[in-house]
Amino acid sequence: MLLLKRLFIATVVLIGCTSFLTQAQDIELTDPTLLTPSEYQITNVEVEGNERTRAQFIINASSLTVGSSLVYPGDQLSRAVERLYNSGLFSDVKVYITQRTESEIQFLIEVTEQPRILEYKLRNIKRSERRDLRDLLVITPGTVISEATKGQAVNTIKRFYREKGYWFTEVEVMTEEVEEVEDRLRLIFNIDPGSRLEIKDIEFIGNDSFSDRKLRRNLKPVKEDAWWKIFGKKVYKEDEYEEGTQSLLDFYRKNGYVDARIIKDSIYTKSFDGLFKEKEGLKLELTIDEGPQYKVRNVSWEGNTVYTDEQ
Repeated sequence: MLLLKRLFIATVVLIGCTSFLTQAQDIELTDPTLLTPSEYQITNVEVEGNERTRAQFIINASSLTVGSSLVYPGDQLSRAVERLYNSGLFSDVKVYITQRTESEIQFLIEVTEQPRILEYKLRNIKRSERRDLRDLLVITPGTVISEATKGQAVNTIKRFYREKGYWFTEVEVMTEEVEEVEDRLRLIFNIDPGSRLEIKDIEFIGNDSFSDRKLRRNLKPVKEDAWWKIFGKKVYKEDEYEEGTQSLLDFYRKNGYVDARIIKDSIYTKSFDGLFKEKEGLKLELTIDEGPQYKVRNVSWEGNTVYTDEQ
């Protein structure tokens, strides 16, 4: 009966709503107390639906704390719901006004907690890749399955494969119920690495002093993949690229271009002629500001009492 009474007089606040709905049939919408914002003091807040999360944590996270003031109607209730959603702990949040006088207001916060992880599975990939990914993924059994948790895992998986040359990895995230365990789900990652993309073209812009061919030789270990090569394909790797660009700048400095720098770099996919058909590959494009060339003309020594300048 208490819950029915609450629902009868309650105002339900849903995230994103711009209006508040009331189930009380004996109050007209033209009632000025519903339309005119007034300041109230929060005198009581109750929490329902929480099994693992402490009620006081939920109250504090919502900012609807006893003793604080609130303007109603207003956006404070929707912001309270949004804060609870953003915590990642709840799949559903509702706030009910259970009692309201001229100066005081009381709330009921009703939450549905997110399920928690029992274990996770990596499917459709090699055993060695599963082992390496498990060292990288930060997924702990017992933690909440939130969108943030899933998103971070997907990004880690895609980054892992991109470093191996797989640029279009697809990851499908699913959950499976576990019959023998309540409130625990199995998290499934169905992974399709796709095809590896080799570096097919390296282009330089702004290199007036050296040819593209000369610069490519000094971009090691990054190099183009020739169409006729079957083994030893050159794929793009972030660490090799950083090493190669540093090697390129060292080459410039050894030749007197101490101010040389790479002002822009781009990498994108492009269709190239293959041995039998067209295939997708990567093109690197580096824009260089060579700067002036410095040359040493004369060297003179001062204070050399033992040796002459010639010596």
